Amino acid sequence: MKKHKPQVIAGCVVAVSLICGMIGTTWQAIRAEHEADRVREEEKKTKEALVLADRNRDEAELNLVRSFLRPLGYNNNGMEPAELVALDELSNRLTITSNNYSWKKP
Repeated sequence: MKKHKPQVIAGCVVAVSLICGMIGTTWQAIRAEHEADRVREEEKKTKEALVLADRNRDEAELNLVRSFLRPLGYNNNGMEPAELVALDELSNRLTITSNNYSWKKP
């Protein structure tokens, strides 16, 4: 052992370095996997929020249409000029098909 002591020490240093490298790499891989899971969860929440925002926008647009059309049932003396202008603008922007509608952006 005394004769080969420098080589044994060098071999031990290399072995310890390799083991430390494997431990560090494994630790970083675990951290990366946890971060990827967090990002996937955030992406899922973002998609759900976008779907909810789309639904809310659709509901708001439908409420807008209803607010434009509501005066029609309450006004027996004809429509006011402002109502005619609002309905004309609405008809230019809205396409209604059965129970669905689409809104053209101005």
